[in-house]
Amino acid sequence: MVMAHPQRPKTNQRIGQNRTTHVENSARMSALNRAYTERRNETRATLGLDYMSQRLVRAAITTPAVTTIVEACRDLAGL
Repeated sequence: MVMAHPQRPKTNQRIGQNRTTHVENSARMSALNRAYTERRNETRATLGLDYMSQRLVRAAITTPAVTTIVEACRDLAGL
């Protein structure tokens, strides 16, 4: 006679035992996003750059002719 395997909780029930709730997850994500945004804004403030000028500087750094200008500006800004 074949023995039936012992019953165990279905997968969803087992997962549910250590699952975080949607509210917990969204609260955690919004906290992480807030921290990231604050840190990013602080960085931009210290550089004194808005988003577009940051992109321009990033683009200029890759252009050799402009690199010296960017370095001169950084020296002036004390970065």
